[in-house]
Amino acid sequence: MDCFTSKCRIFLFYLFYCNFYSLVHSQTDRNSTIITPINRDLYHSSGDLMKEIDALVHRHPNKFTIDTFEAENKGYQAKVAVVTYCRDRNEDYKTKFRILLTFGQHGRELITSELALRILSILSEEEFLPNMDRTSLNNTLNQLLIKVVPMENLNGRKLVEAGDLCERRNGRGVDLNRNWSVDWGKKEKDYDPYEENPGNGPFSEPETQIMRKLALSFEPHVWVNVHSGMEALFMPYDHKNTTPDGAPSLKMRALVTALNHRHFQDRCMIGSGGGSVGYLAHGTATDYIYDVAKVPMAFTFEIYGNESASSKDCFRMFNPTDLNTFKKVLNDWSAAFFTIFKLVPRQLGEANSERESAKWVSIDDYLDGYLMGRRNRYGKKMEVFDLGLQEIRSLHLSSLHFLSLLLHFVDGIVAAAIAMGGRAQVNKAHKTRFSSKSSRNLHKTIKDKHQITKNERNAGKRGKAARRQQKNMIRDKKIAADANKKRALNSPNSPPRIIVLFGLSACVDLDSIERDLAVLLSPSKCINELFPTVVSSEYKIRATVLKAPHGDLSSCMEMVKVADSIVFVASGSSPYLEGSPDYIDPFGEQCLSVFKAIGMPSIAVLIRDLPSDLKRRHEAKKLCISSVSSELPQGCKFFPADTKDELHKFMCHYKEQSLVSPIWRNQRAYVATQKVDMLDQDFVSGKCTLVLTGYVRARSVSVNQLVHVAGAGDYQLCKIDILKDPYPLNPRKGQDVMDADDQPNVEVLRSLMPDSLKQDPLLTENIPDPLAGEQTWPTEAEMADAEEDRKQRKSKKKKLPPGTSEYQAAWILDESDEDDLGSVDEEDEDMMLDEGDNGVSNKFDFDEDQASLDLGASDEETETDSVMVDGENLTREQIEQDIKRLKDAHAEDEEFPDEVDTPLDVPARKRFAKYRGLKSFRTSPWDPKESLPSEYARIFAFDNFARTQKHVHAKASELDKDGRDDTVTPGTYARLYIKEIPLSVASKLYTRAKTMPIISCGLLQHESKMSVLHFSVKKHDSYSEPIKAKEEMIFHVGFRQFVVRPIFSTDNTNSDKHKMERFLHPGCFSVASVYAPISFRPLPLIAMKSKGDSDSPVVAAVGSLTSVDPDRINLKRIILTGYPQRVSKVKATVRYMFHNPEDVRWFKPVELWSKCGRRGRIKEPVGTHGAMKCLLNGVLQQHDTVCMSLYKRAYPKWPESKYPLL
Repeated sequence: MDCFTSKCRIFLFYLFYCNFYSLVHSQTDRNSTIITPINRDLYHSSGDLMKEIDALVHRHPNKFTIDTFEAENKGYQAKVAVVTYCRDRNEDYKTKFRILLTFGQHGRELITSELALRILSILSEEEFLPNMDRTSLNNTLNQLLIKVVPMENLNGRKLVEAGDLCERRNGRGVDLNRNWSVDWGKKEKDYDPYEENPGNGPFSEPETQIMRKLALSFEPHVWVNVHSGMEALFMPYDHKNTTPDGAPSLKMRALVTALNHRHFQDRCMIGSGGGSVGYLAHGTATDYIYDVAKVPMAFTFEIYGNESASSKDCFRMFNPTDLNTFKKVLNDWSAAFFTIFKLVPRQLGEANSERESAKWVSIDDYLDGYLMGRRNRYGKKMEVFDLGLQEIRSLHLSSLHFLSLLLHFVDGIVAAAIAMGGRAQVNKAHKTRFSSKSSRNLHKTIKDKHQITKNERNAGKRGKAARRQQKNMIRDKKIAADANKKRALNSPNSPPRIIVLFGLSACVDLDSIERDLAVLLSPSKCINELFPTVVSSEYKIRATVLKAPHGDLSSCMEMVKVADSIVFVASGSSPYLEGSPDYIDPFGEQCLSVFKAIGMPSIAVLIRDLPSDLKRRHEAKKLCISSVSSELPQGCKFFPADTKDELHKFMCHYKEQSLVSPIWRNQRAYVATQKVDMLDQDFVSGKCTLVLTGYVRARSVSVNQLVHVAGAGDYQLCKIDILKDPYPLNPRKGQDVMDADDQPNVEVLRSLMPDSLKQDPLLTENIPDPLAGEQTWPTEAEMADAEEDRKQRKSKKKKLPPGTSEYQAAWILDESDEDDLGSVDEEDEDMMLDEGDNGVSNKFDFDEDQASLDLGASDEETETDSVMVDGENLTREQIEQDIKRLKDAHAEDEEFPDEVDTPLDVPARKRFAKYRGLKSFRTSPWDPKESLPSEYARIFAFDNFARTQKHVHAKASELDKDGRDDTVTPGTYARLYIKEIPLSVASKLYTRAKTMPIISCGLLQHESKMSVLHFSVKKHDSYSEPIKAKEEMIFHVGFRQFVVRPIFSTDNTNSDKHKMERFLHPGCFSVASVYAPISFRPLPLIAMKSKGDSDSPVVAAVGSLTSVDPDRINLKRIILTGYPQRVSKVKATVRYMFHNPEDVRWFKPVELWSKCGRRGRIKEPVGTHGAMKCLLNGVLQQHDTVCMSLYKRAYPKWPESKYPLL
């Protein structure tokens, strides 16, 4: 017995030891796991996100509408917002391709809702995708009706924001992606009841009820459910490891394969969700949408996943935490969705195709179909039975016979009620004379008093006919506008078309195709000009043919800017490299991307050098088209061009083609110069008059407006000569087209001279007033305010010891006075913590985005309070070695690139005197007029730039009116005299005119004045070297060119402050801020930069102009770091952030944070070497790093020369 008892004791002791060991180690693992908090600088809160979307919808009411649906079940309520995008609301939505996108089904997947906001912003055209052909995209979007659910699980998202970062379920603990009816309730071996709770029954949750009704009533052609956790493009099924059979499945697989290859370099997993992930999911939305709702294409997209993150670090696992990855995810997946918008209508064909439904269905599907059928048959009267049927579905799934009898009983009751009622209820009209304000003047508009007006109930009967008539009228207007445009293009008053020949590879012979086209258009005349203009009486067109030199990017860009059409020429005999399937060489690919950024005009492709054998010719042509078509916009035409008959076929197509030009080019008058001369050369002043001859295009140009010469700058006109057209389309008898040598003697029809009172002044910079900032004597009101403030400060009561006299009280400082002495200084005022209140609060108040912290009990003394800090007696060399050792230990962490070292020989309060702390980067105020640099005295700003832009465009439209005596209309052959051009610049332009057309464009009002411009830019794929901020670059903005030294920053849509970036990062968009002449949107941007020792600049980035705003706040951030030395509960002694106690007191108001998610403040300095005691909101780990963020405003650098040729 004693032996048995002893064995039992040993066994119990062993069990106790095992439990204790597991408990200790689980606690250790929990403490060692780093939990990443929500990055509030990147992610919106749920409330802010919906406010941002609501504001976006209200800014674009002609494109968007927003509806909020509410549902309740057993006391649990849910709301789902649905945004609808449709350009033509008068058109029947059934005729459009319908797409339904749902985001945020799981609360912890914050990145999905941010993607929804990005897609809506691009649809509104407030943001743009790179290399996006807007013309073809607009044509595609006109056919689409898109519904977007930005945040399906709002209640679950709020739980995540409250601190439960791993929560994926809704507000009452049900997984919404397991609550649908297909295979509902089935449990696999790895079933997790916490995460995959399917609910009490299918559609038991209000969120899924709303989504089901939305899907069944909308009847989309495409459904996409967006999640995060990995990178994948899934198609049905999730509840089994197979994909559907038939053509729809093949179309879905072809679509996801194309997306994976085009946008994600084949790194995404594709296939069925159940067969690819490794586990089966039952009751998912995608399976229901495909199997029951019969949507032709249903997908589940997983847009991001961090496999290296711990399973407890949910925010980092499901959401990107750094800015570059965040931007890359949004850009890549936004582009993928817009590719879907383009490809889906092409793949599906007819939108209203019949759907096959001859399959056995489950009891849930039977109930859904029966209910929807009765609702369509009897109208809204069936809504009252929906909840009852839902309860029956969840309680009596096994009794099919009982449900069938009950449904037939309900059907009989509804039919009897309708039969008894006869028809829908109609209320009596109101008896007042005027039932509404809109009808008060109705009797005045009726001519015949005996006319009988139709009842409002009959208005719906004529609505269909009215809509059809309205659509026919719109169609007829478009046809008439196109016909007028074609007639204008071929009229004698239109300028010659500019055709640019561009070889897709170096092996293409452009000289031969240029000769063949010249002979075809003008067979009787030999063309020897550099930029020949030919007149074809056979085709009734005039054309100027430009040959783009292969390898000269600048010349190609200038030609494309003025081109009416680009003719790409490909060699069909063989690719540019032996054994390569590509017909476009690297220079051709680079130029194509640049042309897309500038804006493509009308295009066509000519295929030369095809084999003579018919079979080989057909195969070579087919291979060339398949290789080239993927790089060109949709709808591009291909023509073989080896024989005269083939070129004739191309010219017949070109004659009837409707020319398309970029929007930005039609907003300004421009001249593609055919001849350049210099007059009145004054070698003393170094100036001359530049004479440019050519056709005026796009809009009328005035002799009183300023003009910009590409690369040379902005100038005034001194005269315009209107010349007789040397290339008339219908010459009179005896008149022939002039040769190049006859052009100097062209007859001058009329000369225009500028009016000194009306001519726009050439004003580029503001002249600052040196007395503008002079100190003046204060006014009486200011003195009264100062006296009142002094009285208020004097009236503040201090806590004084008993018996203290008034004289002694004046020398006693309270806590706020101590803070003021430590933080306020007349010279270094920028170093104060920006809180929005006067002074620094004694209580430690954290950012409103963070959870509230309780540090009240942290002021109690501990053992370490009075202990001397280790290392007080270290030498300077020992301190430097210790800091280097700690830096090397943390060198692998690249998530914080803004870290700087505090110098040992300079006090931090002097080294970082221009920096300040921010309570919250998003919400803390920053005065945009504070401490501006001297360059801001030289620039111009507008109170309301949008209103100014509207007025400027309205004034420019007045120049196009007929009857003005100071303007030259489009299509006129004219000679422009530009005065006071530097001789060196004129000589360069004269030399450059031999290789490329010199472009001169008219400027809108204010466009010569300097300001701060902001561009949305993306680094070009062909540029591999780093682009550092404030390095010199050449910006091609429309027709204009200027030299800039930009700074780069992020674009925060939820804040008025933007973080500066030291480099332009590849793969994501940034905002480039520059000092440059004012320009009005829309305008494309091509940023060029010298690469290495090369003299000719290369393309470094592309983008577009976003705004002109000197008040934009770009903040440069630095992070000071320290390392914990001793830790006691929520207190920690931190060293090496500062090196003297005065710096610690100076930076005391600034908030601290750690890389593992702790936040806190400085309590007091310790010792004489800069160590400090800190209070935090949790226990600080020994390997953690304590950080302090400081900010200062950054500005671009003023360029040494404004234009490239100066």
